[in-house]
Amino acid sequence: MEARIPKNIIQPLVENALFHGLDDADTGVKSGWIKVSVSRSTDCLRIEVSNTGAVIPPDVLAHINAPDAVTDGDAHIGLANIRRRLDLIYGDSATLTITSGGITRVVICMPDSL
Repeated sequence: MEARIPKNIIQPLVENALFHGLDDADTGVKSGWIKVSVSRSTDCLRIEVSNTGAVIPPDVLAHINAPDAVTDGDAHIGLANIRRRLDLIYGDSATLTITSGGITRVVICMPDSL
């Protein structure tokens, strides 16, 4: 509870999970779950937002996991903003990684700033 997390890091990830992950493109019905967890290890503060919604196609996943490929004009502006904010605050010490299969996970690992 005492960990300091930069503003606007978690909210866009939850919003993406809600609108892109849990939304059925054919019916518009939302189904599944979203989980937010924060844990501390010896070398980082780990933030994970996961959902059971739609699987991200491998080509799209490769694109959004490449930090230089996601720009302001891209559909993934929220991810670009998060990456930019983490880079400004932590430099190369923070990472953002997305995996997708049965569960889509976005994991941020950043220095514990206590």
